[in-house]
Amino acid sequence: MERLNGTLQENLITLLAHSDEYGKVIARLIEPVLYEGEYRTIAERCVDYWAKYNQAPGPHTADLFHEILEDPNNRRASSLKRTLRMMADLAPSVNAKYVLQEARTFKRGVQLKSAILQSAEKINSKQEHAIGEIEELWNGILRARDVVFDPGMGLGDYDRVLDYLARKSSEFTTGVRLLDEHGIVPYRGALMIFVAAAKRGKSWWLVNLGKRAFLQRKKVVHISLEMSEEEVCQRYYQALFSITKREAHMMVTRQKVKDDQLIGLVPGQATPEFYFDSPDVRMELEARLEHFDQRLDSIKIKRFPPRGLTPNQLRGYLDNLELSTGFIPDLLILDYAGIMKTDVKNHRIELGRNVEELRAIGVERNIAVATAHQSSREGAKSQSIKSTHVAEDWSVIQTADIILTFSATENEKKLGLGRLYVANARDEEDEWGVIISQALSMGQFVLGPSAYLKKEYWKFIKEEEGEDGEEDGAE
Repeated sequence: MERLNGTLQENLITLLAHSDEYGKVIARLIEPVLYEGEYRTIAERCVDYWAKYNQAPGPHTADLFHEILEDPNNRRASSLKRTLRMMADLAPSVNAKYVLQEARTFKRGVQLKSAILQSAEKINSKQEHAIGEIEELWNGILRARDVVFDPGMGLGDYDRVLDYLARKSSEFTTGVRLLDEHGIVPYRGALMIFVAAAKRGKSWWLVNLGKRAFLQRKKVVHISLEMSEEEVCQRYYQALFSITKREAHMMVTRQKVKDDQLIGLVPGQATPEFYFDSPDVRMELEARLEHFDQRLDSIKIKRFPPRGLTPNQLRGYLDNLELSTGFIPDLLILDYAGIMKTDVKNHRIELGRNVEELRAIGVERNIAVATAHQSSREGAKSQSIKSTHVAEDWSVIQTADIILTFSATENEKKLGLGRLYVANARDEEDEWGVIISQALSMGQFVLGPSAYLKKEYWKFIKEEEGEDGEEDGAE
């Protein structure tokens, strides 16, 4: 078994015996068997002392060896005295954080070497059947990222709290002003889930978040389990430049808003400046993208097969991206969590676990995470926004920090209107709704001003369509 080098042993054993702040960490991090000679004996007794008294032995360290030090016939006594004296003299000058980092580096090396040996053994014994076990072994090793000890924060750290609140509410935006002003935005260490029915804009919402982060000079990783990388990139072009696939003149409905309240709907037309089947599309895109220059590399789009991506594979991709290119995202987008890999026999349970792991990735890496989830058929046609109508597993909703639901009847869809409902927000006011205008064929999930959803909204819909509209669920 690999041993610690001499200098590192001296520093570690000194902290173990004399530091109440760092000794406990070392007692848990480095097993006594990794020390050599007298250091192993000292480590064993200091670890026992920590287990009993939860503090460093300090001036009592020598008392732990009284039977050796008081025995005139024990040849170890003189060398042990010198070592204990050296530790006491060294204690005030040890750079504890540096020593801890060195110890973690050593421990990491031991773990990696052990994983190599175990992998070789599994390959030799099980051959191709060992691949899954080996991947899990290495995923576990790669996830075990020890960091320098952080004791946490106290109530006196108000500057840290205020900085966090300011950053949390302004670092990312959605483009829906009322949501942004209420702090209903992605933020680091949190998971935002957008819930909508099939063909109701889940992917467009995620592209909208990615676009907003890009424009705010953030780095984005966009994972797609449905569309190709080219299709996702095309949608980013549409979202950035308001273009369509083909030449078209579209009807749009804009809101007339006063004091954040809807006072009318204004039908109109929107015409893109160019479109994808235009003969000049290459020149048009090149001219517009040139404006962003090196920032174009701040979005990475990656496709994985549906039902083929696990949380550990996602972690592995992010690790490899960082190691090979130095790219560390600020925002991770996954389109979408419901079609990650699960066991058919335990689909609901594993779906819930996958969502928990997504949130864990955000916490581990201090990044914002956004995904989508499909609502049930009831949610697809509902005119009520108070019911989340989440398909398959309610634990998905309980895990997320922010849940946004989107609803639109067929009449609303024709008008390019929809309702966003803040179903859950861990640290902000929830259970309220917003009306948005859209032009999805131009890549615009939200267009123009938005208004609070009130009961009167259905009267405007009724006037536009010339037919009865229900009012349940609006406030």
